[in-house]
Amino acid sequence: MAAGKSTPHRLLLHWRTIFGLDNRLKTLKRHVLRLTLVALASCSLFACAVFDRVVNSGANDTATEPDIVEPPAATEPVGELPVRVLHKADYNIDDQPTVRGYQVLSEVAAYTDALKKLSVEFPATINFDENRVVLATMGTQPSGGYSIGAGTVTEYADKVVVQIDLVSPADNCLTTAALSNPYEFALVPTVKPIEFTEETRIQSCE
Repeated sequence: MAAGKSTPHRLLLHWRTIFGLDNRLKTLKRHVLRLTLVALASCSLFACAVFDRVVNSGANDTATEPDIVEPPAATEPVGELPVRVLHKADYNIDDQPTVRGYQVLSEVAAYTDALKKLSVEFPATINFDENRVVLATMGTQPSGGYSIGAGTVTEYADKVVVQIDLVSPADNCLTTAALSNPYEFALVPTVKPIEFTEETRIQSCE
């Protein structure tokens, strides 16, 4: 009797197991199908985005001109300007110490005031609407034989460059033992901004 009752019970358990497995398989299939659809949709969206980016990039490349940066134009000199020496000496009026320096004088008052501090000469008549006066002082030197003055004056489109020549005596030169303060006032025919460069050389007395 016990064996007879166990057979239907085992069959019932067997069918329940099979039915449960079948249901789980169906559920698994539904999950797999759902994940597959989601993956396909995501791939489609990604493909569309990539395609749109490629198309738009190509369109932008076609429509937009590249930024072209022109190299700066080389600054070429316009030419050289003549220089007229107005006042020049190795010693100032009171033998007061001076320092090396360069000034651009652009008006009559500045020119006359600077001149009377160094010289007893009368100021020249200058049209400052067309000219500038360059004052170069060398500073106090240990002896005579030193000099300073405007050399080459080069004009550019937007400025003028004045080369200041600084001359020192060579060892073979006979010079005075007194301290000197060389200076020069020079007329430059320009109203452009003026810059300075220096050229130092030794003057031989052979």
